[in-house]
Amino acid sequence: MTTTKLLCASALLAGFALESRAALISVNLREFANDVNDIDADESYGVAAEGSVTNGWMNAFGPGIATLNLADGTPTTVSATGNNPGGTDTTFNTTLNDTPMRAGMATFSLTPASFPTITLAGLAGTFTSYDLIVYFTSNDGADQGQISDGTTTYFFSLPGGTGSQTAALIETTDTNFGDGVAEGSYAVFRGLTADSVTLEVRAKNIAAGNGGTFVGIGGYQINGTLLPEPGSLALMTLGGLMIARRRRSA
Repeated sequence: MTTTKLLCASALLAGFALESRAALISVNLREFANDVNDIDADESYGVAAEGSVTNGWMNAFGPGIATLNLADGTPTTVSATGNNPGGTDTTFNTTLNDTPMRAGMATFSLTPASFPTITLAGLAGTFTSYDLIVYFTSNDGADQGQISDGTTTYFFSLPGGTGSQTAALIETTDTNFGDGVAEGSYAVFRGLTADSVTLEVRAKNIAAGNGGTFVGIGGYQINGTLLPEPGSLALMTLGGLMIARRRRSA
């Protein structure tokens, strides 16, 4: 093999090895199909610091979605199922319109049987790794809860005063309920690689004297690196073989 061919093969292999294609799946959980509950195509939402701002949201009435799509509408291997014993509820706070915090899968009590779950499956068929952003919803800024992916648990107190959750985007990184609960409207589970993950939200405290208040999951985003396309894998393999052959003959 000539030096020129070897250099071309090396460059080709390096180019595909360094290539990473980020992609988003975004799901907004709603109670009603209307403009204030939905995040429409002419509306963008997400966490700028996480690179998740998009107008490609899927609006769903509950946890079950047979095929989750990327922000550009491309179907993926990822599906969603879950348990929603408390149903889906909408907050009274209009400042949360057109966000995943306007409504969500709710728990109205501290009873474990009422805690909603979402299971995402088939993730490894689309992503090599991913971050999972989960948004919270509540009718009361004094409500406290926890969100878990089965490995890590984050605690949160919804931002805002009694009677109203604000639209502030605040990440909770609090993993110790005993030292006081930090304000948070979303959590991020980072660097995940499992093919499936189950989210569970639990109420830790429901504000007294505010009838109908709840804690819930308002929506989620999967922000990940896509698997290489089959053609890219073939070219990477070919480049590797060419380099190995050159080394053997040197």
